[in-house]
Amino acid sequence: MRYSVLAVGLAVFIAGCATAGDYRLRAGDELRVVIWKKLDEKAVIRPDKKISLPLAGEVSCQNKTPEDLSNELSQKYEAPTTVMVEKYHTFKDDFKEIIGFVRDIAIVYFISERVADYRRK
Repeated sequence: MRYSVLAVGLAVFIAGCATAGDYRLRAGDELRVVIWKKLDEKAVIRPDKKISLPLAGEVSCQNKTPEDLSNELSQKYEAPTTVMVEKYHTFKDDFKEIIGFVRDIAIVYFISERVADYRRK
């Protein structure tokens, strides 16, 4: 038990030590896309790992770093493009989503048990 807690703690620490160049874009990240002299847009990566931008349409962010996405958009827009991550979607956010999901299941279970109890009477 003690070793599993240590292993999880070490994994979280290592994940937190990744440099900006190693960061892979994730669903929920808020991006600022600046196309020189053309466009300054904000976009949130959807759960399907895509963003929508004017003139470029749907752009996949799956398994890409901000630099990879900047290079891809520079080619599409034919202008220097910079992608900045304004807000990271963190593991804490994932944990909150899981807790919310479990809570919702528990509420549905509780209500269905109450309804079943009521019908038995």
